[in-house]
Amino acid sequence: MLILADIRPLQDPVYAHRGIGSHSACVLEALRRCSDGTVRIVGLCDPRLPAPGTAVVGLCDEVRPSFTEPEPGRPAVFLHLSPLTHDTLPPARLLDRPNILPCAVIYDF
Repeated sequence: MLILADIRPLQDPVYAHRGIGSHSACVLEALRRCSDGTVRIVGLCDPRLPAPGTAVVGLCDEVRPSFTEPEPGRPAVFLHLSPLTHDTLPPARLLDRPNILPCAVIYDF
């Protein structure tokens, strides 16, 4: 299974060490722990933010500085770890693809 994860909450210094960053890291760690080795996590980051740290990169199999499909047409899940904190335009490119199931994590309001 291919998971495209929006890792901007882990990359952004405003959120990385607060609740949203902690929750995002826990979700990715749980995916890694619960998978049987068949899950591939591609972290999608924003090149305008500071580069993701080694701890963040370690949660992913690959990190890409864009919101594009690494393997166009392959079935995937788009995991939007914090849909209310960052610009919605970059991930919008992944929301209308028939092969990508979009999922959002909502923590609190």
